[in-house]
Amino acid sequence: MMMFSESDLRFRFSDDWVVCRYDAHRYYRGWSGAGLKGVDFIGILRDDTLVLMEVKNYSIRAAGSRGHTLNAILAQPEILTESFGRKIVDTLTAIDAVRQYWQRHWWRRWALHRYRKRPPRSSESAFWARVCELAEQPDTCMAVLWLESDAFAPALRRQLEKQLTEELHDLASNVYIAERNAHPFGDCLNAEDAP
Repeated sequence: MMMFSESDLRFRFSDDWVVCRYDAHRYYRGWSGAGLKGVDFIGILRDDTLVLMEVKNYSIRAAGSRGHTLNAILAQPEILTESFGRKIVDTLTAIDAVRQYWQRHWWRRWALHRYRKRPPRSSESAFWARVCELAEQPDTCMAVLWLESDAFAPALRRQLEKQLTEELHDLASNVYIAERNAHPFGDCLNAEDAP
């Protein structure tokens, strides 16, 4: 089981996952200086689904805190969808840069071929090899906006999910607005307030 804290939430990923805290990873730190945004987590679920997850916890965000307040988001939900959409596009751009790096020289292509035969949890290189492979196919890519707050009515969540699905359909065939009580992962992922 893997555990990470993000936005005052603790996420517990079952053994069905291999997860990278992308916004803390060395790849992201290098590209963020170039203006690319990134999601909080890149995960591989059951070796066949790439999950790009951004976490927003508005139940704890007070007025004047870093980022947009809940009232601003409720008044203009497109702030949230535009930000999330950009993070998905930029993250996939960065993943493509990793893929291109592996393709530059014959010996890297040979290494990539070998890493693709290994389970993603066996090494960081095997993980990224599988991420690159899954990112090339939108039907194996899932974009998840983890939106924690009781203020988001079910109708607004459905509206946001529909809008994001339309905007990201060429990049991710599955787009979800999730929260701890409603997400597509069942027992494979649990979230709770961080201590």
